[in-house]
Amino acid sequence: MHWANYDSEIGAGTYIFPSAAEDEEDRRIRTSWIDGLPHPRGYFGFNEPTELSPSVLVTPKGGTVRGTFQQFVETQIYQAYPNIDPEWVLEEYMTADGPDYRVIKGPVFMQVDSGPDRVNESNLAFRLNAARRGLIIFPGLPNGTAANQLMDGVFGPFKLACDRVCDDIVTERIKAQEDDSTLTITLSNDDLPRMVNGRSNEELKRLKLDLASEMRPFRQSFGPLAITNCLAKLGLCPVDFARACKHPRVRDDTDTGDRGKLIQKIETRHATSLAKLAQVQRPSTLDPVA
Repeated sequence: MHWANYDSEIGAGTYIFPSAAEDEEDRRIRTSWIDGLPHPRGYFGFNEPTELSPSVLVTPKGGTVRGTFQQFVETQIYQAYPNIDPEWVLEEYMTADGPDYRVIKGPVFMQVDSGPDRVNESNLAFRLNAARRGLIIFPGLPNGTAANQLMDGVFGPFKLACDRVCDDIVTERIKAQEDDSTLTITLSNDDLPRMVNGRSNEELKRLKLDLASEMRPFRQSFGPLAITNCLAKLGLCPVDFARACKHPRVRDDTDTGDRGKLIQKIETRHATSLAKLAQVQRPSTLDPVA
């Protein structure tokens, strides 16, 4: 489970492993499964660039179950935004162009897909408590991730890159088996760090391999430019209702079959809201819709 913010920063992510143990206390992982996973750096909710650590969950089948989403929020979102608060607290400072503002603390808006355990009655108490803490969990449209979810646009290249690494590992083991027939050609959880993040520089140097040519799916797929392009394509940041509504996966349900008037009404309402914010002298990072 990976996430990114609208500043084009990628989070560390949560990795879920399977376990046959019935009792949760008996479920274990090996350190080799996670040693080498990405620890991205960014500002997030900190004043200085900060390194985030991946989190790990173990479930019966290695998938999401009840409570998985809550644990993801606790170990990823709350850790990345220690300054989360239900009320905005801003600090004014002067620049060459005049006064500007920096966020001391404030609410965090979290857009999620409609997968299991996201927004349903089973976690209502959790979501209410999150809102009181300042985390606003906003549900995505069912079967609409391509048109309204940032991560959907970057996961495609990420999965393809991971598949290429898996092919490389299998090819290497086929060659190794030619010299040692006792070797088996399999992929295991031990291969996960390389699949996601490539081999360490130390290992590449030991093998006398070129560092620059190493496939690193996480870094190559979740870079700032890729995230920025996906945000713009979906009309999320900067806000662009015309682009969002004209996405090829968005169905036109207007009476006339013409989205133009609907988009115009939304844009007018948006511009009015920005004007009201300016009147009360509250800074807005939302760009006016062109």
